[in-house]
Amino acid sequence: MNREKKKSLLGEIGKIHATYEHDVPVKKLNLPLEPGAVIRVFCQGCGTTFGLNEEDARGLYELLAYKTLGEKPKTFLGHYFETGVCPFCNGEQNNVRIKPIPSEED
Repeated sequence: MNREKKKSLLGEIGKIHATYEHDVPVKKLNLPLEPGAVIRVFCQGCGTTFGLNEEDARGLYELLAYKTLGEKPKTFLGHYFETGVCPFCNGEQNNVRIKPIPSEED
């Protein structure tokens, strides 16, 4: 079935519009990780938070070796990635940082 036929029958879901007006979701970042995830990603563009498996996390982590956007910790434990674009939005700020998860009291 071609794309247009599928679209007419099922509809189409577009990407979330990136506004870059989202606060870091401290409570979500402090929750236990989903099964298989080793770290979370927070997208500043659309506000989405999602977990990454070891392989994907290592790939994103290696991007930091080529940029000066934050220190690279030795472990993912207690950290999260902050990005300006993700698979769910139309963001265009391709920046990646790894940051310590803030405590809920901050």
